[in-house]
Amino acid sequence: MLKKDRIEMEKKNPLVGVGGEEGEEEEEEEEEEENEDRCREYRKGNWSLNETMVLIEAKKMDYERRAQRLKELPRGSSGIGSSRAQEMRWKWVEDCCWRHGCYRSQNQCNDRWDNLMRDYKKVRAYELSLSAGGSPGLSYWKLERHERKEKNLPSNLLPEIYEALTEVVQRRAMAEKASGGACAAAARPVQEESQLGGASASMPHSSPGAGSQAPEPPLIAPPLPPYPPPHSRPMATIDSEDSQHTVSPERKRKRGGGSSSSRSNSMELSSAISKCASIIAGALQAGEQKEETRHKDLVSIEERKAKLEESKSEMSSQSMDGLASAINKLASSILGLATDRMQKLQK
Repeated sequence: MLKKDRIEMEKKNPLVGVGGEEGEEEEEEEEEEENEDRCREYRKGNWSLNETMVLIEAKKMDYERRAQRLKELPRGSSGIGSSRAQEMRWKWVEDCCWRHGCYRSQNQCNDRWDNLMRDYKKVRAYELSLSAGGSPGLSYWKLERHERKEKNLPSNLLPEIYEALTEVVQRRAMAEKASGGACAAAARPVQEESQLGGASASMPHSSPGAGSQAPEPPLIAPPLPPYPPPHSRPMATIDSEDSQHTVSPERKRKRGGGSSSSRSNSMELSSAISKCASIIAGALQAGEQKEETRHKDLVSIEERKAKLEESKSEMSSQSMDGLASAINKLASSILGLATDRMQKLQK
């Protein structure tokens, strides 16, 4: 079926058949991959961090590979923009993931990439609004989980994933600018345009027939917001950097509100510290009281034990005295009986 589809595509578009022997080799590779797909057992369930990073790296390699192919195409041609080409791209991503230990299907990779880009666009738009001074508030990386949900932000986007996605978006923008922009925009599927629409909203879309005209270079997306450094740095530095970016526009807009907000924050902090101190003091006092009662219980138990030992020794001495007196009485009675009998025998 792959060969028939390839022949039909060559009839409709002569650019598909460019390559000769390379096209035949690609067909053979596709047949081998199709046979391998029948034996693959895909992993299901939630994506781990390692699998997500492998997928991002595979997409970065896919963008570089496609940019290189677009450079090699004749000027004015836009390549293949059909759904089949998009499917083959995701098949390539799946194979790349499998080679690096991520056993997911191309549909799973596609869905996961859509979710990642949706979360990335939300976080990036939020950080841009903070850096531009449009809305006061804390950085995304300093918000709690429930606060992120209240602001309609993803609740579990990790800094490592955000950093890797930022690198992918930046490299793609640079590759599109270097390749002319028009070919890359035509070769990009509609679905991925919707995914990265927030990241490249200012990029012009060229028509398919405008390949022969001199295309205008695409506009680069606005500078990215400050994202957290790799997790090798301490988290305290992340918080301090984010606080600098969020507080400075507030001070510019509200000169008098900064001191009042700092005073309120210091009062809240002092009240929280006093509450914690009172709780700790109460806990220490309760522990001391328990220790004292336990000591008293131990002393009373030792006293009872001593009394029991004393009473036991008294009872044993009394029993020995009684036994001795009984033996003496028995001996005296036996002696008296013997003397009486001797007297009777003498008479």
